[in-house]
Amino acid sequence: MTLEAENFSDLILFDVATLATTEILDHVASSLPDEAVGLLWSDSTITPLVNQARSPTRFVVSPTLLAEALSTVDPYDKYLVAIYHSHPSGHLAISTDDFGTLQTQLDNNVLLPWIIVTPDGRMAAWGWNSDLCLQKLWST
Repeated sequence: MTLEAENFSDLILFDVATLATTEILDHVASSLPDEAVGLLWSDSTITPLVNQARSPTRFVVSPTLLAEALSTVDPYDKYLVAIYHSHPSGHLAISTDDFGTLQTQLDNNVLLPWIIVTPDGRMAAWGWNSDLCLQKLWST
């Protein structure tokens, strides 16, 4: 696996994601043909979420189920480092729907990175830089 990353925090996110790769790919495979979506934690564990859209091109997560998943974690144990979701089509680029959701998160001061995963195991992390421009943080 090769890495293109620009700073230390991107490398930490890469390390956490790498340790969770098997679990993430299992979730992606079990969700096909639809997009998978889940939470990646600082201890390299994941919380798979239900894609209520049941779509191969977008995901929807219930705010209630998301709040429930977040409330079950002890913040002294671990913290949320990224949201991951898959692109069954195999592309790592941010889709129009993805960008809209990321923009909504930015508007609400949520600067959490996203990791896009393909069924063949490639990953790309996307997030906001210091100028609040969306950029690829790393890819494999």
